[in-house]
Amino acid sequence: MDKKSIKSFKYDDLEKEVIENLNEKKYRAKQIYEWLYRKKAEKFEEMTNLSKELIAKLNENYYIDNLEILKKQVSRNCFTNTSIRKRRKY
Repeated sequence: MDKKSIKSFKYDDLEKEVIENLNEKKYRAKQIYEWLYRKKAEKFEEMTNLSKELIAKLNENYYIDNLEILKKQVSRNCFTNTSIRKRRKY
């Protein structure tokens, strides 16, 4: 089975994924979401309030893709031009 980007799920879809595919309780989706978008976790092992078993399931089935800044330019009038790409984390 191919891994899916955990960030590709909207919150409601993440809840459904956590309940149906990971066999976890609904509140786990909120924890994962907070780690991804508030605490900016780059790997599942950083999610210290999740069980080791859940972290293992997440690593088996999902990856975290983040943006990587390739180039950033700031003009004299303070306009910013940034080149980015998705960085895939396993």
